Amino acid sequence: HLAAGFSSSRIHRIPAGVVIPPARHDDARRAARETLADVSASLKLPDDSPLAVYTGRLLRNRGLPELVAAWRHVADQRPDARLWLVGEGRAQRALEDQIEALGLVGNVVLAGVFDHVDEILAAADLAVQPAHEGGLSLAVLEAMAAGLPVVASDIADHRDLIDDGQTGLLVRTPTPERLAAAILRLVGDPPLARRLGQAARERAIERYALERQVAEYARLFERLIDSG
Repeated sequence: HLAAGFSSSRIHRIPAGVVIPPARHDDARRAARETLADVSASLKLPDDSPLAVYTGRLLRNRGLPELVAAWRHVADQRPDARLWLVGEGRAQRALEDQIEALGLVGNVVLAGVFDHVDEILAAADLAVQPAHEGGLSLAVLEAMAAGLPVVASDIADHRDLIDDGQTGLLVRTPTPERLAAAILRLVGDPPLARRLGQAARERAIERYALERQVAEYARLFERLIDSG
């Protein structure tokens, strides 16, 4: 906006806002998994299986080929772990082929499209966003608000939301090996995952709650009306 010639005094930055769901607890996680298993047999998994989820468009620049390749390393160490890719997009067929070629059918599931991801996030243990470029901040915020630790690529949009090692894990140059290492770190250390997830939720409540965004817009409109 500054490059377009707007005065800095006329620019108001209002952070994105998301609905804050109820706090996480084991019963809600179990109930969400049971509900999703009723929706599709492919989403059925044991209660003790670690579950990572990606939500968003299925596009190559979202880092999904690298994420699926990373899951080969994850599955070698934790065959009980699952990855759900939630969404649709042009890369879907290529991802299906990659999943089959790597012997990951059942370990990685293309879960399809959901009107709301609340149940998906409630059922999960961590979220992954390995995008090469920005544009998925809302998905990261929704995961944080749900109390999930997020493994994300170290890009500007994600650095604005996540403090590495405190509210999530940022992966610089997210190769399959590096993504797998970050995922396995959380899968292998549930107390760390819970601590990061809780800190992420507190950050979302403090800075990105929808009510806060609405209040910011209301204050801005009042100032504009008063100055008019």
